[in-house]
Amino acid sequence: MTHHLSKLLLIGTLALVSPLSARDNYSIRHALARQDYGTALALTKKEFAGVRSGGEAANLIHVIISSAPAEEIAPLVTAAVEANPRYGQEVIQAAIEGASPSERAAIVSSVYFALSRNPSTPAPLLDYVSDLVNGSRVPTHSVLTTPWFNPGASVGTLE
Repeated sequence: MTHHLSKLLLIGTLALVSPLSARDNYSIRHALARQDYGTALALTKKEFAGVRSGGEAANLIHVIISSAPAEEIAPLVTAAVEANPRYGQEVIQAAIEGASPSERAAIVSSVYFALSRNPSTPAPLLDYVSDLVNGSRVPTHSVLTTPWFNPGASVGTLE
């Protein structure tokens, strides 16, 4: 009987915690849909303050920026990194993956500006973002492609 009780408690705990987390994500997306960007930024900071892993941070930023207008993505990513610099690299990497060069530049510039003004920013994070700003750290998925293996990256047109 006690063995089943522990399973029941575990299931009950998971059932209560999962909707709370989803509700916070929904609140951010709802604020973005209402164009209430101040609230969306505040909720993003609150949500990222409680993130416990780099994977969770990357997944969360994907969810948030997927429903954000393009001009709000950089401020949202910046808020996320400021709220939890420990997972800043994961957040930035997730945000710039697949983004256009102009979107990447906007995100990295915004994050760099905010972090460089904060004296408590960890040096490795600031160095990482500085390298991104200067173009010396390009994500591997875009470096290791060549036009003859990736037709989408070719300069000419295929006939």
